[in-house]
Amino acid sequence: MVDGAAGGRELLGLARQVGALLAERLLRARELRRTRAKRVALGVEGLASGSERGLVAVERCGKRLLLRAAELTEGRLGDRERASELVRRALAIDPEDRDALRARFRIDERAGRYDDARAALLRLIAREQRAHAERAAETGELQGACDPAFALWIEVALLDERRLKRPRAAVDAYREAARIKPAHPLPRVEIARLLREIGD
Repeated sequence: MVDGAAGGRELLGLARQVGALLAERLLRARELRRTRAKRVALGVEGLASGSERGLVAVERCGKRLLLRAAELTEGRLGDRERASELVRRALAIDPEDRDALRARFRIDERAGRYDDARAALLRLIAREQRAHAERAAETGELQGACDPAFALWIEVALLDERRLKRPRAAVDAYREAARIKPAHPLPRVEIARLLREIGD
C-alpha cells in the first residue's frame, strides 16, 4: 500500500512536470506568433510610410509566402497550374529571385514543360553569374569559377540529354560548364561520350 501511494505521488509529480513543460511551450509558441505578427505589422507600417526597409520586408515575406503556398499547392493538392501561377506572382515581385526561379524550374520540369524548365535554369545561370561578377567587383579580387553556374550548366546538360533528347545542346551546355571549371573532368568525359553516341 505504501508503494502504491508513493507511486501515485511520483506519477502526480511527473504529470505536473509535463503540464509545466506544455504550458511553457504554449507560452513560447504564443510569443513567437506575436513576434512574427509584430514583424509583419512593422513591414506594413513601413510600406504605408514609404520606408524602403518596410517595402523590402513585405516583399520578402510575400515572396516566401507565395513560394511556400506554391509548394503546398503542388505537393499536397496536386494543382500544378495554381502552383505555377503562385510562382509567377513571386517572380513578378523579384524576377531575379533564386528560390522563385528554382521553383519555376521544378514545377515546369514535373509538368513536362522542359523548354520552360530550361529557360528558368538559363535565367538562374545569368543571375548567378551577375551576382558572382558583382561580388568580385566589390572585393576587388580576380574572378574565379562561379560554382553555382557550373552546377546549373550540368543540370541544363542533363535536361537537354535526358528530357529534351537534344544531345548536341547537351554538349554545348557541358562546354559552358567546362569554360567555368576547365580542370573539372566531368564535362570532358560527358562531351566525349555524347559525341561518340551521336557519331561526331
